[in-house]
Amino acid sequence: MLKACAFFFVAIATGFGQGAATIVGVVSDSSGANVPVAEVTLVNEATGVTFKAAVDAGGRFDFVRVPVGNYRLSTAANGFKRTEMRAVNLTAEQTLQLNITLSLGEMSQSVEVSDSYSALETATSTVRSVVRRELIEDLPLNGRNALQLQTLLPGAVRQAGARTSFSQEDGISVNGSRGNDNNALVDGGHNNDVYTGVPTSIPNPDALQEFSVLSNNFSAEFGRGSGSIVSAVTKSGTNSIHGTVYEFLRNDALDARSYFAHANLVEKQRLRRNQFGASIGGPAIRDRTFWFAAWESVRENRAVNQAGLIVATPAERAGNFSASARKPFDPSNNRLPFPGDQVPLARQSQAARRMADILIPLPNLSGGQFVYNSPSRERRDQLLARGDHNFSSTDRLYVSYFFANVDQVQNFNVPLSNGQGSWTNNRILANYTKVISPSMVNAFTYTYNHLSFARGPVPILPEEYKGNPPAVAAGLRLSDLGVRTKSATPQYPMNMRLGAIAGYFGFVGENFVEFAPNAHEVRNVLTWTRAGHMIKFGGEYAYSVATRNASNESDGNSFAWNGSRANNGYAEFLLGLPSSYTQQSILRTDNRFHTIGLFLHDDWKVSRSLTVNLGLRWEPGLGIYDGRDEIASFRAGQQSTQYPNAPRGLVYPGDTGITRSTYPTDWNNLGPRAGLAWQPFGSDGRTVIRSGYGIFYLDYAWERDSAHRYGERWRGCRLTGLKLL
Repeated sequence: MLKACAFFFVAIATGFGQGAATIVGVVSDSSGANVPVAEVTLVNEATGVTFKAAVDAGGRFDFVRVPVGNYRLSTAANGFKRTEMRAVNLTAEQTLQLNITLSLGEMSQSVEVSDSYSALETATSTVRSVVRRELIEDLPLNGRNALQLQTLLPGAVRQAGARTSFSQEDGISVNGSRGNDNNALVDGGHNNDVYTGVPTSIPNPDALQEFSVLSNNFSAEFGRGSGSIVSAVTKSGTNSIHGTVYEFLRNDALDARSYFAHANLVEKQRLRRNQFGASIGGPAIRDRTFWFAAWESVRENRAVNQAGLIVATPAERAGNFSASARKPFDPSNNRLPFPGDQVPLARQSQAARRMADILIPLPNLSGGQFVYNSPSRERRDQLLARGDHNFSSTDRLYVSYFFANVDQVQNFNVPLSNGQGSWTNNRILANYTKVISPSMVNAFTYTYNHLSFARGPVPILPEEYKGNPPAVAAGLRLSDLGVRTKSATPQYPMNMRLGAIAGYFGFVGENFVEFAPNAHEVRNVLTWTRAGHMIKFGGEYAYSVATRNASNESDGNSFAWNGSRANNGYAEFLLGLPSSYTQQSILRTDNRFHTIGLFLHDDWKVSRSLTVNLGLRWEPGLGIYDGRDEIASFRAGQQSTQYPNAPRGLVYPGDTGITRSTYPTDWNNLGPRAGLAWQPFGSDGRTVIRSGYGIFYLDYAWERDSAHRYGERWRGCRLTGLKLL
């Protein structure tokens, strides 16, 4: 990979108000006695934003919901020298313990302290790992997806099965949990695909400050799953203008030809990939208002060698199987062999012959193989824009907008089988943080996360088969070739999932699917500190909708030729005798659900070396329902009164005892959390023992819960023993 980069200024920006951190500590003198009257000041070195904390009678102080970044902390008290602590780096979801020792002297004198705090988490039982900006920028990332770096953390592995064709992100299994059991947050807001359970999309590395992964024992503030909490923080503007410009290039001109690519038949595999973008941020009003924007695009054009495709030879296409390994027999003549292993021309389906002439290529390699370069194109665009404003030292607001779009065209296993897809994500987030008093802080966050996905087949020969749009889409249909089936969805182009021919190849193609999951979420957390207790209480509410339309097998073109009728799959195809035929109606869902989570959590500083974490979270299971009530369930022996002709056992909303979600609401989902962080050798920060316990409830994901979600009363049929060609 080649990287061509041009920088203006320095590629650094600091998080402002999201993925916040907490500082707790005690102020004491050199004898260890607490200093109850002191002022502690925290200053962001990049933005100049200042926070102040009062010290209570026990010498304790804290800073709650502090934006991530590098800080300077100073402590002043009468009769003591001012203490300055620099390079205090705060990361997402961190609870940092800073114990400050003051020296006797005048306040006009100052002492600078360095390397005075431990990198260990000594104030919480949560197991947390941080992927810092340096790792995001310096480590190679194939495709520049920073979430790949999760797998560097202990207990985290990629789980390919958690990702579906509708997703843009992989599932990551943490400590053995499912890959879609995690809760992804960006800038403290909802970033989960409610359909599949994996993250929606993540900003590019030049737009990210860092992200933290809470892999165990996280507090009652967090719910949705038992896997992990992934909290990503985007960059924001600072008091200086910073920006980047970059391009990553991959080109087949720099690649060698594959040894197995059949140089005499196909050209070298094509790869033209350009990934480029820019970011810039700065101040609108110094020390008060900041802005940041990042953009990235990908343009990729490739053709990958497709080998191993077994197609019928010219002789077999003409009905001559004398040289074939598997000889056909005549299904209408007591399964006797055809004379000379030749299927008579009069017995051959003209529709099948026309299908073969148009759709099935001739072999270009021995053994009936067909080899070619399968082309694909991809276009990606991403934009992040955010603004941050300090109304005062007690009121902070940030707003961000994220847009991501992917357009793809892909070829399948024959030249005329192509599919196209488009995936779009729009996310709006706003956070308002209010310091009500020195001991009380409230944070309110609203997130709107909208996805839309559409894919379908590319029309086959649309110039020749013009259709009658919009009622009948352009492109070839099997009925144009004489196949005696009728599409239930003629408004969409025909897909090439025609079925498998035993001993040869299977038609592969793209079906039409469109879905649009979206979620509104509000979240409020009030933090109150008093006498060694940091108490958080609040909750979140989300309303999610996922509509879907799909024509999986509605075209009337899903066959199988498995050799059971004529002993040879292609002979059955040529005779027009499929072993089975399947057709379904269009799949339509309008799934909806409400999510509620309420919590109370206390971090109790028992002593300088012991912190106890106690909490309780309530997440009732309110169920998924369909907006049109097109949903079914099973109750053994019950006859539906809504649909009396339905088979016994199938029931629907409105039947006796059947709710809109078809199952009872689960109100008793109480999740206690308990843990401790103990420094057995005193508060030197060198050794800490952490322990925790919790009960967690898994949130709904549409794909995971779709076994009884499909909306049709009767989805389709599968027929055997027919002649349709």
